[in-house]
Amino acid sequence: MTDPIDTLADLFKSIMDRKAGAPTRIVANKMAIIKVLKENYLGGARATYSGSCDSGQIDDVRFWPGNITVADALNPDARILKENSGIPDVSLQVLKAKDRWNNPGVPESLQTVTLTEAIEELLYDWLESNHGGWENNDGADGHMDLNVETGEVTFTHNINVTSQETETETL
Repeated sequence: MTDPIDTLADLFKSIMDRKAGAPTRIVANKMAIIKVLKENYLGGARATYSGSCDSGQIDDVRFWPGNITVADALNPDARILKENSGIPDVSLQVLKAKDRWNNPGVPESLQTVTLTEAIEELLYDWLESNHGGWENNDGADGHMDLNVETGEVTFTHNINVTSQETETETL
């Protein structure tokens, strides 16, 4: 029988190893994604996420064409962002931890994924490395914007909190 303490120690070590490797994966994968966006005449992408009550997910990944300014693409009234269905079916190689939870000590490797999956992996790595536990309790939500023109990735993260105000009155 496996000692539960050893199993827990292995799990914590794998989480820490994965977190330690995230900055390398983020930089490498950002460059690969921007290159593929540019090659496919896309101006950028926005990925949205949300989580609470111990569950979180990427809600949506949308793209905008290269001939549209970022300001116009992100203007909610313009409705320029395109759903995944209009995006070329392209794949790319990204640096990825082989298994997020189940195989402690498994090294990172290059894996071929779709453009949407690569963007999701980049966002999950950033969340895990900067806002671990973002999906717990009241949770968090936000978005990640990839801008081909500048080569920048901008993260907007909103932390949800429950507040309580107390008033005491004695008569």
